[in-house]
Amino acid sequence: MEDRATKLRKLNAFRRRLPHCSASALAAIIADVKEHAIPEGRTDRFAFRAARDLQNGALTPYGPILQALVVYDKHDKEQKLTYANPFAMLWTASAECNSFSAFFLQQLKDKPPSIEKPWHLVLYSDEVTPGNPLATLNKRKFHAIYWSFLEFGLNALSREEAWFCIATEYSILVNLLSAGLSQVIAKLLMVFFSAEGINIAVTGVLLNFWDESIRLWAKLGGVLQDGSAHKSVWHSRGDKASKFCILCLNLFDQESEMVDEDGTNLLCCNVLTWEQLVPASSKGLRKNARFLEKNATTMAPGPFIVLQQSLGLTYHKHALLLERQLDDYVDPVEVYMHDWMHALFVDGVFNFVLYLLLESVIQIGFPEIYAVFKDYIATWKWPDRVNSYHLHEIFSEDRRNKHRDAKRIKCQASDALSLVGVAALFVMKVLMNLKKKGVTEKDCDKECKAFLALVAVIELILASARTAVQPERLLTAVEKFLHLFKDAWGCERMVSKFHWMLHFWMQLKRFQKMLACFCLERKHRIPKRYASELTNISKKTANHCLWK
Repeated sequence: MEDRATKLRKLNAFRRRLPHCSASALAAIIADVKEHAIPEGRTDRFAFRAARDLQNGALTPYGPILQALVVYDKHDKEQKLTYANPFAMLWTASAECNSFSAFFLQQLKDKPPSIEKPWHLVLYSDEVTPGNPLATLNKRKFHAIYWSFLEFGLNALSREEAWFCIATEYSILVNLLSAGLSQVIAKLLMVFFSAEGINIAVTGVLLNFWDESIRLWAKLGGVLQDGSAHKSVWHSRGDKASKFCILCLNLFDQESEMVDEDGTNLLCCNVLTWEQLVPASSKGLRKNARFLEKNATTMAPGPFIVLQQSLGLTYHKHALLLERQLDDYVDPVEVYMHDWMHALFVDGVFNFVLYLLLESVIQIGFPEIYAVFKDYIATWKWPDRVNSYHLHEIFSEDRRNKHRDAKRIKCQASDALSLVGVAALFVMKVLMNLKKKGVTEKDCDKECKAFLALVAVIELILASARTAVQPERLLTAVEKFLHLFKDAWGCERMVSKFHWMLHFWMQLKRFQKMLACFCLERKHRIPKRYASELTNISKKTANHCLWK
């Protein structure tokens, strides 16, 4: 009988003969083979592909899961885009997954949909970068588009399984389309709200649950994205443009000098309160987009660029705002959802304000603040669910200069969120007492109060997931923070994400909840895991040719 050392050598040789996979994956494969034996028939890569295609091509009352729709490239030629039909996917998931069926059926009974009171569809898109993120041309970068229902509830929407993937496509191919991602989103929304087939807002979609059938009606409730994705979908001019917010008619960037040239005193910049803003309307946005469409072929390039700048929109044929079929189903102002995670924690307001606070402490005579804050964090014990062993290292000496070069605290969004409470206590217990204890000759009370006001905003947003928070209370907290920030550091340091915060209260008012992208960023790991292994990119992709 072989001894343990011999068995281990054979096991190691077995592992080294195979293509790479993680040790846990290989162990799971071996355990499954021992329990269920090797599947009969061919087991090569072509058989795996055929098995996948068999599942995706299985017929449902709504056709197969994988289908194709027509899109148009920049030469106005028809191309094909593969997508996962949402109705076929819902039918299959309800029929084959008992746990999802039970959950879905319970939600439908708790909140019965009707044509008068439909459910709310929410859409999300983001660009994902597998492989080497620093590559000169990463041809594996792709757009991922997910969807779900707000009626699933925040607990469910915080899990990746509650979001369905409707499409993924290489970025280099999306960029060759007219209007790019905007056209892709528009065509996918036409699947939900078809003029000829199933329209989930009008006809609804019939689903079977064991011995009963339920019809589901839904309307578009929200489009949740970060700033760059919103720019791509709605063709706004972007966060760094003169008119950086398509939801506000009178807001312009100070550096654009448009406010100075305005003789009517209607335009403004550096707005700190909601009352100073003039909200845009969906009808007005479409009117402006179609005004650009009308003038695109008649105006000279120079004046047309100025026109786009003044309206805050960019014209491309087949853009979402130009699709007449969606006029009754897509209300741009109502469905526009800022992601508070990106606003606050992804090179966001929290990262920026914490950096400014630490720099202010250095300026009043306490240069060791980074080291002191690092040691303070290291003494804390977080709950086991928080991966906290490295949090103090964010403020280590070798990373301090990186923060100062970037002019913000560079860290992951989840790490920044974990630091909020401890940072607030550090400010109250340590920084606000520096002068009193004789550490410095000056105080930094204004800066500390601005930071604590930001923490109050974050805590209200987090509380809205567990209890009812009045939207007006959130607006009051945001406006207080913006005024305190202005007193501490001035309006000139405010970036566009500060303005996003003024719209949070309207999102809370419309949806009674504040969705964030934490869950969806985690969900990217699934398609990213497959895309990272794709080293043999097809010729049509490598040569920048669209689908045939």
